[in-house]
Amino acid sequence: TFAIGDIDPLIKANLSEKAKFVGEFAITSDNSFGDGFAVDIERAFAEYNYNDYLNIQAGRLNTSIGYYNNAFHNGTYFQTTVDRPLIYDYEDNDHGGILPVHLNGISINGAIPSGSLNLNYILEVGNGRSYDTNNLVFEVADNNDFKALNFALWAKPEWASGWQFGGSFYFDVVTPASVPRTDQYIISSYAVYRTPVWEFMTEAILMCNQTKGAGSHWTPAGYSQVSRKFGKFRPYARMEWRNAMASDQLLATIGQNMCVWGPTVGIRYDFTPMMALKAEFEHTMVQDESDVDQFTLQWTFRY
Repeated sequence: TFAIGDIDPLIKANLSEKAKFVGEFAITSDNSFGDGFAVDIERAFAEYNYNDYLNIQAGRLNTSIGYYNNAFHNGTYFQTTVDRPLIYDYEDNDHGGILPVHLNGISINGAIPSGSLNLNYILEVGNGRSYDTNNLVFEVADNNDFKALNFALWAKPEWASGWQFGGSFYFDVVTPASVPRTDQYIISSYAVYRTPVWEFMTEAILMCNQTKGAGSHWTPAGYSQVSRKFGKFRPYARMEWRNAMASDQLLATIGQNMCVWGPTVGIRYDFTPMMALKAEFEHTMVQDESDVDQFTLQWTFRY
């Protein structure tokens, strides 16, 4: 089948030397209503950069869980592969991601004096995610009195050129209508090596959903991706997996309480400086379901 991808306008307004506004609005065609295009507000925030150690952002942000979610946004041109890794799929019903990859709230971030370690911190407070399929992903108000908290650390050591290491800890209280109160903990860690030629990314998350009266449910997940550029060509490979417990009532509300794993291989051809062609084969194995093989050809560009 043929499919039209997203148009992803990005607006950046410099309001002063230290202040700016960023807006990202995805005009999507892959909505479940089948009625043409719809507009999603992916990011919309004001930012004030006081100094290297204190930067404040307020609005709709990408949650700083792991590396990929904030390194790559909606523009598919900027990522090597056709799609995001499974663990960073978007929250809407059409994608079925398990993480709260967006946050409506405040982020405070900056550098930590650490010499050659180049350590940075991120502290986020926001509305979190409801995991209720009857509610829209983008909501102005929270559906309970609890706020999501996320703390992340990352480093780019001078003695490890091209490498970045980091991790995060996320906590929220989730109260969808169909599930008792659930305390949610998400721990992430990653190691990334990126140069103009090489790309190596490996990430892992551990999600714990503690549902009142039903105990704790653990979901480990992760991926490893590697690619190398040869002139205009960049072959790549990725292996990803998710081991979710069938008894996890919170993931059951979005139909993702199962194990999924499989490899992806492909090649990217940058035939102009602002346009690329990607050919990708993906083999997906889902617990208690038939394996799925998918071949995708994506023509993507930036402007």
